[in-house]
Amino acid sequence: MGSWRVFRAEWERLLFRKTTWACALLLSALAGGRVFAGYLSERASRARTIQERLMSGADAPGDFETIGAYAPLVDGLSAGLTLATLLLLMIAARSLAADRESGLLRLASTRSCSRSALVLGRILTGVPLVLGAFASCFAGAWLVAGFYYEYGPVLEDGYELASEEYLLEQLSLAAWASLPALLSIWSFGILISSVAKTAAGALCTALAIFLGFDLFKEVLGASHYWVFASFAPSIVDTSAMSEMGGIARGHSDAILEVGLLRMNYIVTGAEAFLFVILACLFMNRKAL
Repeated sequence: MGSWRVFRAEWERLLFRKTTWACALLLSALAGGRVFAGYLSERASRARTIQERLMSGADAPGDFETIGAYAPLVDGLSAGLTLATLLLLMIAARSLAADRESGLLRLASTRSCSRSALVLGRILTGVPLVLGAFASCFAGAWLVAGFYYEYGPVLEDGYELASEEYLLEQLSLAAWASLPALLSIWSFGILISSVAKTAAGALCTALAIFLGFDLFKEVLGASHYWVFASFAPSIVDTSAMSEMGGIARGHSDAILEVGLLRMNYIVTGAEAFLFVILACLFMNRKAL
């Protein structure tokens, strides 16, 4: 009951904050903006091709083959989810540490709310936030991609490389794989917040660890997949959504491997559970 009360209080506090809605609009705008930027780049490339052919004395090319809407959709979704990963990490890292600084944690603990409930309530808060972040990114990318492109199969010289049914199936797999990865990011932020003394310290520590791993994970080779952060959309992206970009373009070597998808769920789930246990232990030993 204590964790449920904390969840309700935290969710209402976030729901009525203008910052929360501003972040949702930002994610949607970034995802849609990435699709629009790709469209402008494609148009510019076509213009250069026409200019080069005309300057060489050749005839202007005929109709260009247009890519389907799924590749731009995935590009926009990946861009939005990369920002969502960082925002979720920052919000989680500030949560407990900021409330400890302000005295809210001490007040909550005096109202029949255990320290473990303070952690579990904030973990639960991450579920609607993750779902909301994903929905915001998807909505922005889907609308803009549908406006400038047409949803359908991937074609090359009239030959179907990937059917629309296959693309939707793979996109669904990539989307479901992204959710536990984002929840593990949230759990990691809560763990850092339970340890740090200040909100600023928690924020800097969480970002430093995550971005440091992200920049150097390729050096680790395939072993980096044993770390939860490898499956979250990021700047150096090795998530399922990154592989989905190749599938949406009809690349023959792009595939969502069943083994990696299983590892995605097992590693992110197990390590998120470990983060929650550690956060509860640290909170029970730390002064409020």
